[in-house]
This record gives sequence, structure tokens and C-alpha cells, in this order.
Amino acid sequence: GNSFLTDGNDNTESFYNENAGRTRIGSQISQDAVQEFQVLSNGFSAEFGRAMGGVVNTVTKSGQNDTHGTGYWFFRNRTLEATDRYAGGVLLPEWRHTAGASVGGAIKKDKIFYFTNFDFTDRNFPALNRIVNNSLSDATGNVVAPSNCIIAAAGPTQAQCTAAINFIQAQMNVLVPRSFKQDIGFAKIDWHLNDRNTVTFDANVMHWRSPHGIQTQAVLTGGAALGNNGNSTVEDRYGKAAWTSVVSSNAVNELRFGWFKDRLSDPGASDLYPSTGPTYITVAGSTVGAAQAYPRTYPSENRFQIVDNYSWTKGAHSFKFGMDFQTTEDWMNQLFNQYGGYSYSNLTNFAKDFSGNGTIQGKNYSTFSQQFGNPIQNIRTTDLNFYAQDTWKLSKKLTFGYGLRYEKTWIPQPTVVNPDYPQTGVI
Repeated sequence: GNSFLTDGNDNTESFYNENAGRTRIGSQISQDAVQEFQVLSNGFSAEFGRAMGGVVNTVTKSGQNDTHGTGYWFFRNRTLEATDRYAGGVLLPEWRHTAGASVGGAIKKDKIFYFTNFDFTDRNFPALNRIVNNSLSDATGNVVAPSNCIIAAAGPTQAQCTAAINFIQAQMNVLVPRSFKQDIGFAKIDWHLNDRNTVTFDANVMHWRSPHGIQTQAVLTGGAALGNNGNSTVEDRYGKAAWTSVVSSNAVNELRFGWFKDRLSDPGASDLYPSTGPTYITVAGSTVGAAQAYPRTYPSENRFQIVDNYSWTKGAHSFKFGMDFQTTEDWMNQLFNQYGGYSYSNLTNFAKDFSGNGTIQGKNYSTFSQQFGNPIQNIRTTDLNFYAQDTWKLSKKLTFGYGLRYEKTWIPQPTVVNPDYPQTGVI
């Protein structure tokens, strides 16, 4: 429900919102490249749209006549941190380096200014995979309790229980290697052509890789560090060109072009698969098989935007008019649960199916599911917006603001329609 802008241009991941929801990446833009944040929580003017919640605009730094630079380094390791509450007394060997530098100045005094920043993070943070489940493990969560596998004439046999217990035990209290590397680069040029015209160019690049980094918790007690994990990559690109023109002593026009690209790609971590391969398996609610969601590209988002704002002051009135056009493509490649998934209510039923299952024991899983079909979707949304607003200063103590905004969005239509309900074919 929120809109995220950088220097006024939209960089909200509209399908899979990274700014507000995806917490795996370190950051999209370096903190040292940020001049200020503008947060509009409610009641914002007609100039802003695409948000039921709030609007957050990140304003980046610019250079000046004098040359200024900064350097920074952040470090943490195991000796500086506390033991995780759920780690069973294990102090996980995490370390992290975040370092970078910025420099800004003038290429030509009073005319052309530059600002650049480079920032990198190198983190090692292994995850502890635990299975703490009264239906599987003992009270400490360290071993699979043999009493949870009940031997009977109809099965399972002792050999079947032993095989199932050994399979799950091999996944308990496993330290899963996990890391991430992130590189961010930002550059900006401000060119004062004359007293009335300024052009600005800026670009930001973020490159992020995290093997076994889908899950971010230090300790996972339901088996997800192995059974619901995968590799993760994120690529963000952002560019802007702007022209600000002083039309007259009381009028200013700003024209902006923006490009934004975000791609999340999560290949499956086959090296974490148990002997059952990519099949998804849960026993008594704990994950003991592979992950369902991967591989995926989700999404590869590409946006182009043009914005024009005209500001005009007349007496006690401050008028502003503008238009905004953007088109966004989301390309996705994911077939969830494509390798199938089994759910077992208890260890006994799992042991019957896991090994030595004859015709008498049959099928003992509670549910099986699997998806088929085309994994690729390509969705494009295009919208055109107009607005007009006025801030009217009635007196020194009273100001009246009013405005009008019109938004028109073209959205993709369903490709499969139920002929008995033709209304399902139109959004």
C-alpha cells in the first residue's frame, strides 16, 4: 500500500515489494548516498499517487564546489554478540564487514558537480537447522525419539523405524553454511547550463548474492534451514535524467525520465537436498524434505517513467500541475511444488512409506499435491496520471490546500476464461 521514490522517481517493486517486505538484502541504496528522507504518511497532495498508505522519497546527495569525501567500515564477529535464544547453547560463528567510500566535488566550479559512492557488504552467517517437535524429537530437540515410531504387525517394522529415524536425525542440529555479498555503486552529475536551466543524471546499481540465504533467521526450529532453503540473488538498477527550467520569475518546470529494474532469482540449493531429492516432505508439521518454491525468478521487473511538473506562483496562490506516465513489465518463472509434496501426520506413517513398503502397508501419507503447467507469466501494467493543485495562503495563520488527481491504469486481462462465466475474462 506504500509508494517508494528515489529523487521523485518510482522504484517500488510493485509485484514483490522489496523495500517494505523482503528483508534479505542489506539495502537498495547506500546509506552514505542519502541526503534525506521525505515521508508523507497521510493527507499528501494531489502530486503524489499510487499509494493507499504513505509515500517515502529518498533524496540523494550532490556535489559542490569544494571536494568532500567519507570512508566507513562496520565489523562484527562472534566475540561481539550474544548466543541466540534457540540455538541450544551454540554460539554461531557470524561475521560481517560493511565498508565503502563517497566523494563529491566540482568538475567545473559553479557549473558541473559530481557525487559518487561505492559500498560493499561481506557477511558469513551460518544457520542452525533444528527440529524441535514433540511428535518427533525428545524434549531437548536433539534426537529423534524412538518412542514416536510405533512398531506394529501391519508395519512399520523395526528396520523401517530405524531408517526413518536416521533420515530425520541426519537433519537435526546441522550448521548450514550461509553467506551474502552485496555491492552497491551510485553516481550523480549536476550540470548548471545557465542561471535558468539545470540537468541532472544519476544511476545506482546493486548486486547481491546469498548462497543458502532464503532463510535469514539464525536458528530455525522447524527444519526450514535445510528443508525450505535455497540460494538467492537480487539485481537492482536505477537511472534518472532530469531537466529543471526556470520559466519566469514565478514559474518553474521540471521534466524527469526514470528507469528502474529489479530481479529476484532464487535457484534451488540442490546441495541441501536429502536422499529423497527435490521432493517436499513434512512429518508432523516439520519439514524434512526439499523446498517447494524454487527455482524461481520472481519477478524480473522493468519500469520506464516520464514525469513533468509545472509550478506557478501568483499572489497568494502556489499552483502546481503535472502528468506522470509509466509502464512496468513483470516477468516471472516459477512452478510452485513442481516436484510434488507429501505430508505425514506422524513418524509412524512416514516410516511405513519411507522404506520397505509392501502392498499391505499401502500409502500412508495424509496428503499429496503437485502442480503442473506453464511456469512463465509476463505481465505489463501501464498508467497515465494528471493532477492540479493549489496552496492558497488566506492569511498569515491560515492556508488552504486543494487539488484534483486522475489516474488511468491499463492492466493485463485473464488469458483463460470460463465460458460459463464470461465476467471472469475482464478486469
